[in-house]
Amino acid sequence: MALADDGAHYAIKLFKQKDANQRCYTGAEAYAHYVAKQLDLSVPDAVLIELPKNLLKLVERVSPDKYADILGRDYERPAFATKYLSNLLTFSPALSKKYIECGDIETIFAFDTLILNEDRKFRKPNILRSRHNYFLIDHEKSFEGIPYSQSLFNIGTLCPYSKYHLFFKILKKKAKKEGTKKLFENFEYLFSIASLNGLKDIRHQLNSLNYNTDECELWENYLKEKKQNLSKFITTLKSSLK
Repeated sequence: MALADDGAHYAIKLFKQKDANQRCYTGAEAYAHYVAKQLDLSVPDAVLIELPKNLLKLVERVSPDKYADILGRDYERPAFATKYLSNLLTFSPALSKKYIECGDIETIFAFDTLILNEDRKFRKPNILRSRHNYFLIDHEKSFEGIPYSQSLFNIGTLCPYSKYHLFFKILKKKAKKEGTKKLFENFEYLFSIASLNGLKDIRHQLNSLNYNTDECELWENYLKEKKQNLSKFITTLKSSLK
């Protein structure tokens, strides 16, 4: 966590250097954050932030082990960071109906399916909650396996990990009780009017910061294709719950 120029505290995502060399995890976080905002989902405010040199010196002095860990990470380029939210608890699936409206559960499931995020499960919900709100976090694994997911989508099937999603069983029960006709209506509307133009701006910004953004264009084309075939995507989502 670092104190930014605006006086706020941010949680900085520093990926291991060997991983950052293989994939633009910072880009995946930034793209997923942008899409979530387009869908009116709650995510912490995000920025790209340079790790302060005085903070590095402080870490080196008080925690040599932590300092050594940072040196093995991609810390020299501006990193993806989200505003630190205090007094929030890790989301509990048992509280889903109390803290999140069913429409949001549907949109979260559709969002994670859209961005190929397999990392929101019972063991690791990646949701922080307050009494009246929630915040989705940690999307660095998004957009992995696009060719495989596309081959499944072409035959009307979702990726196998979708059934392990945090809200899959809840939505399956709802579909059985109420049918699937009205499921994902909010997501369908919001994604249909969503602008994907901002993704190009993010890519250019990342590229100017020495990130390899070749795969980001693939992600953009993937999202555009899903928007163009939104009706089929919704049908596939519904079919997965039958």
